[in-house]
Amino acid sequence: MGYHEYHCLICSVSFAIARIRTLNEPPDASWGCYGITTRHDRYVEVNDLEHKEEDSEAGSDEEYEDELGGCGDGCMMAVWPREGTETHGGSSSDHPHSLHPTEEMYYRRVKNHPEEVRSDIWARLEGGNPVRLEHIAGPDCESESGYNGHHISVEEMRGCNTMQGLIVKDPDWEPEDGDEEFESSGRYYLTGLHDANTNLDSHDSCTPTRHGCSCVSPALDSDDSDKIMAKNAKLAYQYSVPVHPTCLEVLKRVHLRRYGRADVDKFLVWWELGVHKRALPQDPCRIDASHGRDQYWLHNSGAEYLAANPLFVPGLGRIFRLADTATLSESGKRINNVEHEVFAVLPTELRRMILDCLSRDEITKLHHASPFLYRNSMRDLGGSFMKEHPWLWEYWAELPYSSWALTTATELQESIESPVKQLTASRYIDWGSVMRMFWNGEQSGRLKGLQNRRRIWKICDMILNKVEEHHPLVS
Repeated sequence: MGYHEYHCLICSVSFAIARIRTLNEPPDASWGCYGITTRHDRYVEVNDLEHKEEDSEAGSDEEYEDELGGCGDGCMMAVWPREGTETHGGSSSDHPHSLHPTEEMYYRRVKNHPEEVRSDIWARLEGGNPVRLEHIAGPDCESESGYNGHHISVEEMRGCNTMQGLIVKDPDWEPEDGDEEFESSGRYYLTGLHDANTNLDSHDSCTPTRHGCSCVSPALDSDDSDKIMAKNAKLAYQYSVPVHPTCLEVLKRVHLRRYGRADVDKFLVWWELGVHKRALPQDPCRIDASHGRDQYWLHNSGAEYLAANPLFVPGLGRIFRLADTATLSESGKRINNVEHEVFAVLPTELRRMILDCLSRDEITKLHHASPFLYRNSMRDLGGSFMKEHPWLWEYWAELPYSSWALTTATELQESIESPVKQLTASRYIDWGSVMRMFWNGEQSGRLKGLQNRRRIWKICDMILNKVEEHHPLVS
């Protein structure tokens, strides 16, 4: 079978996500960039990679863009030492990322660029031995072989290559220590974790072994559902439904919000019964993901948020802390100014009628015009905000993250969870400030993980609606 990539059942994004680092980042900030090695499958000369101003001015813009293989101005190639050479930092084999001795690396501007760029390609140095080249992204790089490091950070992409399988229980299945509640009570159990082996023809090892399963082969589509649901003799390997552990945490909270329990079975009915064939074409939340799906994942510029971790969002904890700080300081000022407020003498019913005539944007501006009315609108504004933004579960869900989702981001756990506890314990939340900060954060692109969380939440909601519509008797 030819090359295929696995995609998460929940978010529809490939596990073979790549990143192209910037000039100022260390080598391990690049990973997994796939593509054709060189233009027309030939070696390129290192001297051909050096950019010359007169060359960049010659010819039309279209010809120059084709020569660079879709990369914008500013891309470079890092030229690595030959394997086995000594460097200032010791032998190249001493480095944990193989040939990554940064002291001996040098960079050249791109001239004749491979048509499809990847992080690990080879060129022949002036007719001699091959040397390793690495694509370094410029600010305007639009290579589809990896997401531009200028547009999304390593921290934001934590866990994007981590895969976990959901496998249907066989009749002999028995519980083990460490099982999650949905595993004990439902029809599926979890495999261990696997890091983005995209070779479909091999069985994918996972760590740790769970319920006797140490290798798991993800199913590709609904045509494989018969294999997943097979009740015949136990096979040498088992087929699974592949998911990101982080996406599974989003799904569990959608279940919790809708049904009062963190479950996954109802969502997986969508897979088993093929409802997704009717749902996917009309699903606006998957449009960006569908544009990336090809034999190799297309890392389209502007869609970097698809690879962002939906649980651990850099900057999200800071917004929570700022909202809490604004709550305490602003609240005291409003109380002291009540005697000067015209609206303070109005009956509660009349104040509510006034608020009903205002949009949410107008209410958020009341903190200057009428602090008293603004403070009294917070309860309604907060209820409306949470109803429209249920994916901000930090305000309502006490369900802790599974250890599977923390595996590659343990150090972030405290910084994410601590401010949530402070906010949920507050007697008064300045929802106007919260709304402004979240809106500004998303519009500026600083909260890509939250943007992805919202997308995944809506996908789960849509699929559960489809299950209820087509199979209302499913519990």
